[in-house]
Amino acid sequence: MSQSTRLLVADDDALLLSQYLANSLRGEAVEIDTATSAKVCVSKVMTRGYDIILLDINFTPGGLEGLEMLRDLRTLAPDSDIIMLSSVDDKATILKAMERGASNYVIKSQAHRFDEMLLGIRAAIAQRRYRRLVVAEGQLLAASVGAVFESPKMRDVFALATVARKTTDRNVLITGPTGVGKDVVARAISRTDENVPFVTVNCGAIAPSILESELFGFVKGAFTGALKDKAGMFEAADGGDIFLDEVACLSPKAQVSLLRVLQCGDFSRVGSSVTKHVNVRVIAATNEDLLEAVRAGRFREDLLARLNLIPIAVPALKERREDIAPIIRQTIDTSDRPSLQLTADCQAFLEAYSWPQNVRQLKGVIGAMIAFATGDLLTIGDIPREILTTLSSDAIEPSRSTAANGSADWAIQIPRDLSLDKATQLFQTRFIEAKIAELLGPRSVKALAIHLGMPRMTLTRRLQELGINLKEVQLTPSIERAK
Repeated sequence: MSQSTRLLVADDDALLLSQYLANSLRGEAVEIDTATSAKVCVSKVMTRGYDIILLDINFTPGGLEGLEMLRDLRTLAPDSDIIMLSSVDDKATILKAMERGASNYVIKSQAHRFDEMLLGIRAAIAQRRYRRLVVAEGQLLAASVGAVFESPKMRDVFALATVARKTTDRNVLITGPTGVGKDVVARAISRTDENVPFVTVNCGAIAPSILESELFGFVKGAFTGALKDKAGMFEAADGGDIFLDEVACLSPKAQVSLLRVLQCGDFSRVGSSVTKHVNVRVIAATNEDLLEAVRAGRFREDLLARLNLIPIAVPALKERREDIAPIIRQTIDTSDRPSLQLTADCQAFLEAYSWPQNVRQLKGVIGAMIAFATGDLLTIGDIPREILTTLSSDAIEPSRSTAANGSADWAIQIPRDLSLDKATQLFQTRFIEAKIAELLGPRSVKALAIHLGMPRMTLTRRLQELGINLKEVQLTPSIERAK
């Protein structure tokens, strides 16, 4: 049985519109909810998940509440399709709504536009069902290559990898900073389980003078040391995939040869005039901005266009901190000390660090902590000193930025005689209590998780560890507004 699509109608005439939609969408497995004011709309979105939100642009005559709250709704419900409803056909307002994250814009005063709205809703329903399937397949694909995560961003990365794996006639470009796991995504896209060739080339690790001969092979006598004919990596990958890691390192000459292969599948071995043909899908990866490289004349624009048919951007670890905990747990579980545990404070410090070298650095640090651990518990004292000395500036910097933007800044009073572990625990407790007090509408773990930007499961565990009762928290005297 297919999962129902949850639809919120946020309109001052929501009851009538919801009845119309219920009749029109009969048989579509749609659950329709209503909100007749902006306040009720925000409250319901914070406490319940919706696939599609129909948002009236003005709940009161002359008002633009819907347009004003659109950015907040997009933050609260990043995966929802938001369709703006308006009785005014104003191009400037339409453009503003689309810039703020609307998926579509429907003029209510024109009857045929309601037909368009129904078509849009039906298309969104079909697309979301397909997306659920792709996301589920992406989770299985990630598991097959040992990737663990909780973040929506990585969920989307592996959903795209699923599509790329099936679309074998389109090249893939994986971008992202060093150490995020671009090679893991490439392995997920490959089809080695189907006995399809998958050849890996680190373009940055091969001298430019011999890179072309490594890629395309050479014939006897092509250069000093070419004692016999040798096939290149593209020939080895015929019928499958070739992974060009650090593709930005390709020389101008190698770029021309690669472009030819991508255009028609033809190439020649170095020193030969004989044309060979291969059927190879290229999966390329880089930590460089290739658009900037094109502007600087270091990379061919036509080559970038050929490589970037399916773009996959892997975010830095600091942009998806909710993935830190599962990566730590996996690293421990697959080590020779799987019974090791972390104290809550140690976990909190590791999750607060920026990890400039990303997943690779995190796994390396956890591996070192495991190697030197003397007991069954990893504590703050086990974290390498170079991490701890930079951690304080990492943890403080976000609050400075927040204050610069005009948001609340909190001064937390910590007694001098507290240990580092206790002080860290107190900071977390007071910080979360302050964030609970800021919540608008009903308090829930989901609403707080959205407010803090962390997974609900991680937050639930943290609340239990700190002994925080969500329903009982009030703004305590130990937190004072910074002057």
